[in-house]
Amino acid sequence: MPATPPDTPLNLAAQGVGMQQINLTWQVAGTEVELYRALSADGEFSIITRTSASDFSDTTSLVPGTTYYYKARTVTST
Repeated sequence: MPATPPDTPLNLAAQGVGMQQINLTWQVAGTEVELYRALSADGEFSIITRTSASDFSDTTSLVPGTTYYYKARTVTST
């Protein structure tokens, strides 16, 4: 029997904190999540973290006044 795929992260939200931090939150229980960031909605997304938490503070190389786009996906631990 095939494994059940992990749940998709729900309600990914981003909130700027000052000029050098973006706090991300989402809902999914008990699953690791990979977060990706890009400079445009159809741009090349790069992974910024893999976590089992339901929040993350992005502080890596942020430039004030720049719009960032985020995606999240669940992953199966191996």
